[in-house]
Formats: sequence, structure tokens, C-alpha cells
Amino acid sequence: QGIPWLLRKPLLYTSLTLAITNTTTPEGTVNYTARQTSIKAAPGPPDTRRFNWEVYEQENLLFGTIVCRTRYIEGESVGQTEGEMMVRPAVEVQSVLKDERDKILVRRFLRGEVEDDGQTVGRGFLVEGPSVGSWLEGEGGETCQGAGGCGIWVHLFDRKKDAAGWSSEQVWGFEMIDGERLHTRRVVATDSRGVYRLARLVHRLVDG
Repeated sequence: QGIPWLLRKPLLYTSLTLAITNTTTPEGTVNYTARQTSIKAAPGPPDTRRFNWEVYEQENLLFGTIVCRTRYIEGESVGQTEGEMMVRPAVEVQSVLKDERDKILVRRFLRGEVEDDGQTVGRGFLVEGPSVGSWLEGEGGETCQGAGGCGIWVHLFDRKKDAAGWSSEQVWGFEMIDGERLHTRRVVATDSRGVYRLARLVHRLVDG
């Protein structure tokens, strides 16, 4: 991905800390800004997210110019388990992969059905109501009530602007890990040949 060795090496041994702020425009678009505070000597520009699925560009300390899209997505029922309705994020995969089999596996991972080895069955995301409003409007005009409704997650798709050809697709939400509710980001990174890697980033939210 073109990260300089002198910068890549320290990142391997640094605990990532993000300072996050959220604002809402007069038009109702939610904007998210995250600044990394781990590497004091190279803070870099913030990561900015506009939750309207429009295409925009931003500069990244590691990767240069990135073309971004971000939106909220709701859930869809995938049947019942022990009498309870199972809900998974309704993800439409944007990554360009080698074949349909890869696309199916990537979608299952982003939805929380399997872990990053592509095989282990995942417990999946917690289904929680929106914290940005009482409901989320779907493409067909339908709504999902926040408390105990369809849930809400973040879906983003980034790609490097130059000819390198890699992309990063993510779904953000919360999962229970060892009995603790933690913020997770399920990531699929894909190169220009359609070769991909899966990863799950885990964050602990701290007020302050």
C-alpha cells in the first residue's frame, strides 16, 4: 500500500488512540471526525466521514489521497435462533473481487456471520437502535424504530486515488467480546487483482 518503512515500523508497536467528534450540518448530514493522537510527531490530517454516501476526497497520512463514501445502513432478518429474530447489517458489497464466491464470503464477514479466518462462525454485531435519531429511513421510505428495531451500522468504502488500485470496505458496530461491549470495525482490504484480506479492529470507547 506504499507506506514508508520508517513509518510502518513504529505503527506495529503503537496502541492506536483516536479523538472523535460528531457534528450535524443544517441539512441534517452527520459528520464524523477522528484524529489519531498516538504518534505525536506525525499527527497527520483527521479522518472525516460524511454520512450521505456522496463521493469525496481526503488526505491520509499513510496512503495519500483517498476517495471516500460513508453511510448508515440498517439490518435485515436472517431467520430465527432459539425463538429470537436474527438481524444482520444489510450490506451491499462495493469491493471488486475475483468471483462470486469471494463476494459471498466477504459479505458474510462484513455482516458478522464469520470471523476473519473466513470459517469460524461469528456471534455478530449487537442490534442496537440509532444514536443519531429515533429512526433510520430506508431507500423505500420505510422506517425502523430505534429501540429493538432493525438496528443501525456504519458502512464505508475507500479507495486510493492513484493507480495502486487498492480499496478498503468496512462495517462499524458493536460486538460482545469476552463479556464486554466493544466498538468493532470489520475491514476487507482488496488490491487491484481482487486479492483480499479480512481483519477486525477492536476499540474501547472512553468518555472525555
